[in-house]
Amino acid sequence: MSLSYCYYCLFRGLVCLASRFARLPQCRKGRVFVPGCLLFFAQAVTAEDWTLYRGDPQATGQAAGEIPEVPKLLWQFRSRASGLQESDSRGYAPFVATPIVAEGTVYFGEDDKLFYAVSLETGQPVWTFDRGNGYRAAAAFHDGTVYAGDIYGHIYALDAKTGGQKWTFAANMEIHNAPNLWRDRLLVASQDQTLYALNLKSGEVHWKYETDDQLRCFPTVADEVCFLVGCDCYLHVVDLPEGKAVRKVDALAQSGNNAVVWKDAVYFGTQGNEFLAVDWKKGAILWKFRVKQAVDASAAVSEEVVVFGADDRRVHALDRKTGRELWNVPLKNVIKGAPVVTKTRVVLGSLDGNLYLLDLRTGKEIWKFESDGRIVASPVWVGGKLLFVTDRGTLYCWH
Repeated sequence: MSLSYCYYCLFRGLVCLASRFARLPQCRKGRVFVPGCLLFFAQAVTAEDWTLYRGDPQATGQAAGEIPEVPKLLWQFRSRASGLQESDSRGYAPFVATPIVAEGTVYFGEDDKLFYAVSLETGQPVWTFDRGNGYRAAAAFHDGTVYAGDIYGHIYALDAKTGGQKWTFAANMEIHNAPNLWRDRLLVASQDQTLYALNLKSGEVHWKYETDDQLRCFPTVADEVCFLVGCDCYLHVVDLPEGKAVRKVDALAQSGNNAVVWKDAVYFGTQGNEFLAVDWKKGAILWKFRVKQAVDASAAVSEEVVVFGADDRRVHALDRKTGRELWNVPLKNVIKGAPVVTKTRVVLGSLDGNLYLLDLRTGKEIWKFESDGRIVASPVWVGGKLLFVTDRGTLYCWH
């Protein structure tokens, strides 16, 4: 078991103890209103790893620490030509999957074939796995194992230190989004319309939950349930111990988004040009925000604000409780990747090739970097490092 995971479990135990006796409110992602010693401990054990696609099981996209106003380039990593088909003349393989970070190593796949592990400090390769078929989804990390899903529907469990294959599982269609973790199970949503709960150690299927159309979402987890939004136009709330439906909420349109959970509310956008907030316990829509075009990108959420990009080429910030628009910022192209939020800032990429750093309160541009290609995936801010990939096969690391 990893040292960081042990620290995390210890921290959660301290949180529960503090909340029980001091009646302190808990927040998502291990954040609580606690005395200074516990708050310092929380920051110490959560700031160095980003082991899930959106940073936590609730898909909030929250990151610890502040991004500097003018980040400095630390290193670049480029895809290997050996991962390409012989007929491919590009000389690079696109990166469209968000990287994850665990114990000083960055894990991510390319769209054509290879899956990589590189050093967070230097950008030097640690190992390469070459038995997949292209990766458009982020991986997940737990207890020394990396779980990666490819475009042919395979999930590979890889040794995090060596890249050796531990086991594999085959769904019937593409794994379009990242897996999530719950207890001893790996949760995988597939375009074969099915959510799979797999044993982390063996890949054995515990249960399956079937929907009526493709699933392209991250299987968000909170309070013993899983949240799915899919092409069947419903928000599914699934009981995790049994894999049974708790309820279905009409989302009014198809969605390829991830459900983002904050307290009793779920936030997501749709192909029907709307962004919704749903009370998942009551099955009621809290509010809807109308956008001029589809919302393909998932959101990030904080205590006060929900931020997302859309095909209208704008970044929108809404009041989390009411849905009132606080600000919007026009970009040069559409946004497909979800943003990351810190206490005061927002960072996200666009198909215009730029990475943007914005003020969370006002939307004012703080910094912008023009990369070598389109930015499809979400950025990551972890351990004082800002990571993002482009579809020209480059992984950038700033600090």
